[in-house]
Amino acid sequence: MKILYLVSKILSYPGAFLKGFWEHLSCQLLKIRVLRPGYLRGGEYCGHVEHEAAGSAKRAFLLAWLPHMAQWLLAAVFLLASAVPLLLFGLRGVRETRFFWLEMLFLYLGLSCLCNAFPTYSEAQHLYAFFCKDNENTDLASGPKASKESTDSANGPKALKLFAWALRSGAWLERYGIPVFFWYGLAAILFFVR
Repeated sequence: MKILYLVSKILSYPGAFLKGFWEHLSCQLLKIRVLRPGYLRGGEYCGHVEHEAAGSAKRAFLLAWLPHMAQWLLAAVFLLASAVPLLLFGLRGVRETRFFWLEMLFLYLGLSCLCNAFPTYSEAQHLYAFFCKDNENTDLASGPKASKESTDSANGPKALKLFAWALRSGAWLERYGIPVFFWYGLAAILFFVR
């Protein structure tokens, strides 16, 4: 499955690069030290910035949420810029304009941002451990050490639990390259069915 992941990152490299950029920017805003800032690397960390652990549940949430929302907003902007002419003029009308390739570029950029909208699986697991588990684990990758005071307060509200579960599920899908095949396949079906 590692080959599928690398193929998906190659097919959506602008989104992988932007994902790394948003994560790096989020680390700087949250004052989390970046250990290895390479955005495009081989392996599971393509489109990811290696950084220190978030430390608190709030910082872990923001580190997962900020790049995620930036990717979704940027994808929405690109997809809207490509969809409006398609909706106004139809596919045949758009093909006859001189901006057809620009609209296809916006469509590609929007889809590549959507394909890289989730954090890495280890970060999603870390966030999930803060909000959804009983926090009996002592290592940093699984969450904070449990104490009598922290077991009730470490589990967040249901909305945060749902968000952590959704991010972990999306990160698992992205780990195997599934969003690339889903979004590009959906775009191809919509593009050719019209």
